[in-house]
Amino acid sequence: MNILINTRFVEPVLDGRKIHTIRKNYSFWKRHDGKECSIRVWEGKSYRSKQKEICKKTIHVQSILIYHNETLDGGKMPPRFLGRYGGIENFILAMNDGFFDDEHDVCEDEFVEWFYDYPDGELAVLHFTDLRY
Repeated sequence: MNILINTRFVEPVLDGRKIHTIRKNYSFWKRHDGKECSIRVWEGKSYRSKQKEICKKTIHVQSILIYHNETLDGGKMPPRFLGRYGGIENFILAMNDGFFDDEHDVCEDEFVEWFYDYPDGELAVLHFTDLRY
């Protein structure tokens, strides 16, 4: 199984700061729980170039929920996440998902923006460690 990541996440995967990736389609990913996967990036343009393997990781798949509350005027608020132990702070998810700037500071705002338009529902966390939420 191949897992494609954005090139911005290569260094955090290799140095162990990115300890999971979050994906849509939990029902697909749960079938791959416990399997070794190839972490890859596109060498050039997406879908128009070869893929390059970065490393191999055994994944453990966990379901989490994403939801958005509304403001009083009907606007959408930033996403919130729920794991089996309750709410998960966006800062913690951003850190563990490898959202860092060049100084290795956590970019919570970028994480929130990344997931801002995801629909409410179930997501798959592909863990590279024993951590669970």
